[in-house]
Amino acid sequence: MASDQNNPVVSNPAPSERWFSQGNEAFSSYFKKINLNLRYWWWGSVVALVAGAVGGGLVAYHRRPHLGSPIQISASLAGLVVGALIAGLAIMAKSYDSEFLKSLDRVNGGPVSQYFSPFITTATIGILAILSILAYTIIPVDFAAVWRTVVGAFAGGLTLLTLSGLAGAFGTLIQFIDIYEDHVLGRI
Repeated sequence: MASDQNNPVVSNPAPSERWFSQGNEAFSSYFKKINLNLRYWWWGSVVALVAGAVGGGLVAYHRRPHLGSPIQISASLAGLVVGALIAGLAIMAKSYDSEFLKSLDRVNGGPVSQYFSPFITTATIGILAILSILAYTIIPVDFAAVWRTVVGAFAGGLTLLTLSGLAGAFGTLIQFIDIYEDHVLGRI
């Protein structure tokens, strides 16, 4: 059956196609909030990234079969940071009401989701750190030292970058709380 301008034939997508398109849209909006632009880093992030990469590379290069503590500590720290970031996001999301959103718009003029960006970026780096630590743990001890060193450097750099990302995320949380205080007290 042909369709004309006045009566187009509309096909309903299968449920699985709708689910995937909604999931893809959500995934896309998540990655739009990740901000890896160096303008938004502080000098401690660069130092942490380099120090973590050097340290992780050295630990990986001199890997011993009994070496477990640095890996366990790194994985624990990265997991702790991701949990703290989720808690920070929950604190921010709890305070949103229509009046406060209007106050934020008056103060900032930008999208409210920009306050989430440091949290989402640092949490994503933390997840990548955890995955790289997992990748490092499955590398056999007798594997080529250069590849162990590369994966170890990647894991170490991302772990310390995650920790340094807390400064930016919590700095944003402090700014957000200051704006909320001004809103509650009627200053804006």
